[in-house]
Amino acid sequence: MVSKSLLISRLFFLSVLSAYCISIFNPDHVRPFFYTSVFLSILGLIVERRSFSANKWFPLALLMYALGHFAWLKWHGLPHDIDEYGIYKSYRNVAKYIFWSVPMIYYAIGMGQDKMKMKLACFLPLTMAIFSLLVSILAFREHWLLGGDRVALSFDGGTMVAYMMTIVHILALHQILIWVQTRNERWFIPVLTLLGIIVVQYMSILLTETRAAIIVFPVLVTYMLLAASPLLCRRPIFIGVGGVLLLVLVLGYNSIIKPRFDSLKSDVVSYQVTPGEVTSVGARFSMWDAGWFAAKARPFGERIHERETLIHQAVDDGKLNEQVLGFLKIHLHDDMMETMSLRGLWGGALLLILYVALAWQARLSRGAVRLGLTLVLGAMVAFGIGDVLFMWTKLVVLLLLSITLICFAWPGPIGAGRNV
Repeated sequence: MVSKSLLISRLFFLSVLSAYCISIFNPDHVRPFFYTSVFLSILGLIVERRSFSANKWFPLALLMYALGHFAWLKWHGLPHDIDEYGIYKSYRNVAKYIFWSVPMIYYAIGMGQDKMKMKLACFLPLTMAIFSLLVSILAFREHWLLGGDRVALSFDGGTMVAYMMTIVHILALHQILIWVQTRNERWFIPVLTLLGIIVVQYMSILLTETRAAIIVFPVLVTYMLLAASPLLCRRPIFIGVGGVLLLVLVLGYNSIIKPRFDSLKSDVVSYQVTPGEVTSVGARFSMWDAGWFAAKARPFGERIHERETLIHQAVDDGKLNEQVLGFLKIHLHDDMMETMSLRGLWGGALLLILYVALAWQARLSRGAVRLGLTLVLGAMVAFGIGDVLFMWTKLVVLLLLSITLICFAWPGPIGAGRNV
């Protein structure tokens, strides 16, 4: 007879996996699956209250960040006009999901024993690979239907779908790499499978035409293979991956990559020669300056329209570049600057604590869990430098579910370390 704790843990795993799938293909309907997972995690914590043990730092950091969100919404978050209402609603929804993810992630970190986790984890490589390939197929299909335009799928534009696809693809490779490592002598076919999947994944990311994802994905893939120490002695893997990525870059260079990076080069030159000319890169530099200026001027936070008034005045006084004005009612294209400019220096401190706590959670974990958490952290930081992730509910939910699933990963054999 299956014990109550084992039954709850299995239902929890299936619920999280279902929520993860829904968050990719139909993110507007992920809510019931997400909160079912939360309910099961709370139930599991109650059932195992006497024997349950897990590291608390990352869940506590999530709780602090969510409470900081709520505090800002309470004190400064009343919308000034209808245009601001959507932004505040987005921040409120993000805070809710982060708050309710605390018991879910805490339970996933400490649930069960390694033996049970391995039984559950055996489903992940195939499931993640299928999800990743389906996402790629949908991207190819949409690119074809749109006649070569940028793909967006069910997310809010090409940039956001690029971040989502990078996370989904990296998680799939993470799980497939675990499977490859378990093949021992029969590793040739699994490695060819890995290389083939990388080709499809990177081509789908190229279709989003997002420079950050085009750069970050191969960096994370390289780091993942370097971290898989048992594979280091098999040089054909690295030669193969390098050749695959180079081939995809060559195929996509003239049509996708070259125009995007020519635009980047032109933007940098224009910003240096004529700082007032509106360019993508120049606007980002201007937004970073404006975010830091607002954080210093209002260290305890402010409302969106107050930030707009403050920065307008600074532009009129010649202290800031006027390129920033077109983005004040959207966001400042940097997680840290956006956070500090609205929630003050204490908000930036809470975001930094969240990053450090996730890094520390990865350090305390072992094997594949450590690698998975490190990859998610790397993606969050890299994309957060040039965009605002913690404003988009769909992406935040995907990140939270990804972290939860990583905790189910096989305890080994990638690297070593302590149990969580």
